[in-house]
Amino acid sequence: SPRALKLLNEKATLIQSAFRTYSVQKKNILPNLRKLADVERNVVRANEKFVNIMEANPTLEGEKLRMTYAEYEENLTKALLELDSVITRGVDIVREARKDLVTNINGELAMVDAKKPEIKESVRREKERLEKIRLEKEAEEAERKRIKEEQRKLQAENELRSSDDSDSPISESARSEERRVGKECRSRWS
Repeated sequence: SPRALKLLNEKATLIQSAFRTYSVQKKNILPNLRKLADVERNVVRANEKFVNIMEANPTLEGEKLRMTYAEYEENLTKALLELDSVITRGVDIVREARKDLVTNINGELAMVDAKKPEIKESVRREKERLEKIRLEKEAEEAERKRIKEEQRKLQAENELRSSDDSDSPISESARSEERRVGKECRSRWS
């Protein structure tokens, strides 16, 4: 009878609904989907931050460029580790969502890996430039010291000449005293 068939369908629907509810709770479907959504938000946030930094600083190079890529790579790797903790338990919807996230993250990591030789070259050029600047500063400082020493020597020679040129009795007596002391020392040494 149609009424019995309708009643049977209602009972089957009720049983299926109860089983789905039980299955969702037992297999942690909702917590896993929430965790996947959190991971996806973190990945999107990390990507936005990375893109904003790169767009704001198109001439970024050297160590700053390396650190920007390293931070982005670290955030992506953390997301992969979080995805590893999601257990799908045979639930297709969770498995597919996790698989899509892993694929997207691996694509971004591949892009970062492809840039590594360029980043290393940029860091190398920056180090060479900084070393060149350091050596130039050292050379300038050494030149300044040399000039200062020459000026000091010239000043000492000028003072000595000016004292030699003066015929004052004080300078004659000072010279005589130096000669006398020199003679005494030489006689003691011999």
